[in-house]
Amino acid sequence: MSGDVRAVPSQRPRGDLKSRHVQKAYPVKSGTDVYLYTERSLDWLPEVDMRSPAPQDDAEYLHQYVAQSRRAIQALHDARSSIDQVEGRAQSDDGLVEASADGHGVPTRLRIDPRALRLDEAALGRKTAEVLRAAQDDAGRQAREIADGVRDATGAVPAPLDETFVRARVEQAINDLY
Repeated sequence: MSGDVRAVPSQRPRGDLKSRHVQKAYPVKSGTDVYLYTERSLDWLPEVDMRSPAPQDDAEYLHQYVAQSRRAIQALHDARSSIDQVEGRAQSDDGLVEASADGHGVPTRLRIDPRALRLDEAALGRKTAEVLRAAQDDAGRQAREIADGVRDATGAVPAPLDETFVRARVEQAINDLY
């Protein structure tokens, strides 16, 4: 069944066993590989049977495949836009130093209260570096959450049809000629 891609629902316990939360899991077979996706990772997909199409259904299958790929690409663009909007923030315990960083970890703002200038140079440098690092860590955490969310959506795109599928389809068409 090379090229056969199928999403089949099955009930399997997922998550915290104490909460007894049960979520549907979908084994997706692609060639000789089988991938397991949770219900959450397939939320963005339409309910489409992605089995290997009959020759007369090739165009519809390709249309569905392209539509799923476009949705995955759109999810990536949306995630990039969301990461561009991220702002990580941090401040020192005494509130004298505040910093912000964007979703790529670049510092965007640093505020040093004039009272902090009473600290010696090394102490002020350490405090400033710690706050900048904390702002970057906060921005990185937010960006990772966004990236993890889109990873579920893009991971559910079926594997592309390989040359064995096309070769088999051509052989089938030749055999159907006579």
